[in-house]
Amino acid sequence: MVKTPNLDRLARGGSYFRNFITASPVCSPARVSAFTGRYPKTHGVRINLDPIRDAEVLLPRLLKRHGYRTGMAGKLHLAEKDAAGLFEYQQEAPGSQYAAYLKEKHPNRSLNEATRPELIKDPGFVWKVGASVLPVEDFPTHWIADRAIDFIRDGGEQPWFCFASFWKPHSPFILPMPWASKYSPRDVALPDLPEEKATPPTALNKPRHYVTASQTEQLKRVRAAYYGAISFVDEQIGRILRELRRSGQWENTIIVFTSDHGNSLGEGGRMFKETPYEGAVRVPMIVHYPKAIEPGTLVDRPFDTTAIMPTLLDLAGLEVPKGFESPSMRPWISGEETGSEGDAFTEMLFRTVRSERWKLTDPGDHPTWEPQLFDLESDRDEKNNLYGKPEAAAAQAELSAKLEEWYERKPPRVQG
Repeated sequence: MVKTPNLDRLARGGSYFRNFITASPVCSPARVSAFTGRYPKTHGVRINLDPIRDAEVLLPRLLKRHGYRTGMAGKLHLAEKDAAGLFEYQQEAPGSQYAAYLKEKHPNRSLNEATRPELIKDPGFVWKVGASVLPVEDFPTHWIADRAIDFIRDGGEQPWFCFASFWKPHSPFILPMPWASKYSPRDVALPDLPEEKATPPTALNKPRHYVTASQTEQLKRVRAAYYGAISFVDEQIGRILRELRRSGQWENTIIVFTSDHGNSLGEGGRMFKETPYEGAVRVPMIVHYPKAIEPGTLVDRPFDTTAIMPTLLDLAGLEVPKGFESPSMRPWISGEETGSEGDAFTEMLFRTVRSERWKLTDPGDHPTWEPQLFDLESDRDEKNNLYGKPEAAAAQAELSAKLEEWYERKPPRVQG
């Protein structure tokens, strides 16, 4: 139902990963894992805005040492000490740069007033859904693409790295027109919703984290808005891709599209992130680079966001230092490797290992979670927990050993 023509073309022209997961189903830890090639257990960011351990080497700084011009536009969401000066060109939204832009364009409105939506008035509606009072060109999604295009145009002959980080489709589900009404709630399909609140509970256990059959119409409104946000982002990505073609940089630019986490949107009776279920941890991954990738390559081997940094360095022809916790994905996107054997990991107090077929979760330090084992081949919706069941004993033993070995592993410091 959701239309993403620009991302569809990007995937057809590059490599698409069908079993890619985030290293942590929450914003800051996932982003730091992408920028360090290491897991939260190693870089130290376990919840949002935790500081990064001082010994860690971040991708933008490493690329700058290799002569790259670095820029970002959008959501960075790192601790203040880590965000300061991370990129040479840094335009954050939400952030001070976007706030200054908005103040200049709408001087008689505060930031809160300018972004306040016409919210649904139903007191039983636990999610924020509505249309923004801002014109589309002043909404963060459009502004982020504008700033990324500015950076690309100012590049000159120097190699560059641009991190375009779109805040949406993250909640609240508020968009400018026409995107707020692009999809009709009447046309939205829903998963089966439970009659009672899903268990185990999340750590914070807020009403907005769950959805039941009694909230069917509300969920349709949320999903329709979410789909509109995705299509809005797709249009802005298309603008950036057209600039790469216009400027003659298309063939020589490595493009990676992914997300820091997913959103369950009703699957299993859950909303949002912060769980080890597929809706929260499985994210899109497209890598496009005409010089190294056969168009339409599909990769089934599981990877996670710690593989992004070594892959970018590898594709750029730079040295890949020791200390990364995942291998470069280049052999799979170039067709040298075709096997699907391999494991990916995610953690958020709980610890999860995912193979192509199986997923095992150890509650670890999580206050509410429980041991889980799912056969994703026969139970994609993760309804039948096989942990402790005789028929899954061999898989449980194998994955438990892998999870323990992974968690105890202490990688060397990355030099760079």
